[in-house]
Amino acid sequence: MPRKVRVSMIPRFALAPVYLADELGFFKEAGLELDIRQLPDSPQMIPLLAGGQLDVVFGTASPAFINAVTQGARVRIVAGRDILTPGCATAGTIWGHRRAFPNGLRDIRLLKGKRVVVTGTTSVTAFFLDLYLASAGLNAGELQVLTMRGAEGAAALAGGKIDALVWGAFENDQAFTTADFVRGPSVADFLPNFQFTFVIYGPRLLGQDAATGVRFLEAYLRGVEAFESGKTPRAFDQLALATRADPAAARSACRQFFSSDGRVDVSSVQRYADWAVSKRFVPARVDAAALIEACYVEEALRRLGRGNGGQR
Repeated sequence: MPRKVRVSMIPRFALAPVYLADELGFFKEAGLELDIRQLPDSPQMIPLLAGGQLDVVFGTASPAFINAVTQGARVRIVAGRDILTPGCATAGTIWGHRRAFPNGLRDIRLLKGKRVVVTGTTSVTAFFLDLYLASAGLNAGELQVLTMRGAEGAAALAGGKIDALVWGAFENDQAFTTADFVRGPSVADFLPNFQFTFVIYGPRLLGQDAATGVRFLEAYLRGVEAFESGKTPRAFDQLALATRADPAAARSACRQFFSSDGRVDVSSVQRYADWAVSKRFVPARVDAAALIEACYVEEALRRLGRGNGGQR
């Protein structure tokens, strides 16, 4: 009888390794069955994870997650996922409307006084925007920062209701290929290899069912390897249809934006956590090591015959 693992997943191209691991039977071979929960609002994930209603979340080291750990919740980062790969990763890219930026958007100073959208005040896109502004000697008070989620922000930009958007998921890139939009800088240009999403476990897989946690990562890493080698999940066609993306473009896009071995870049976690403290989303500085349990990914790598090593 397979062990059921409750996983929160918002449909995205970036979750291709999970779809592949499921389609190719890697989870089944590990004795696991995925119970996928599609939550409409990501802030719900950490409370549900901490409360034992979910086992696995794919997300950022959000202030909600950091505060949960410091308040004693049994939730931890166990593996690294998305990274900002120069020339490949699109996360954090700024998109502008040509009406607001007729000569392009390569100079961040052009954002001054403009209406700019991030996906949430505590989101990683807000973190990216602050990095951009600091590089140009600006601060958020010098522009109108608004919050919108996903397609809502893209629609607002298309309609000219906002001037720019910090986003960058591949499914949104496809929507911004018309003449109305201009592409600005990418965070990967000046923060290369920053790791910003993770596999996060809750109390069940961190406790009495740790063996299941290892097997889950083993199957997931096999999915990463399969995706990077060129295999494409059938789910891509469904995602392309849902997001009005070009299926061929989705299949042919760069694939080198994952942490191939799943190891966590502690310095990336620390940088984001320190930003959360600077914004007063987290009350006091947290040592990133306290947010991570690396033993699961190391054991999964050992079982896969991929050697030992510590956190980066």
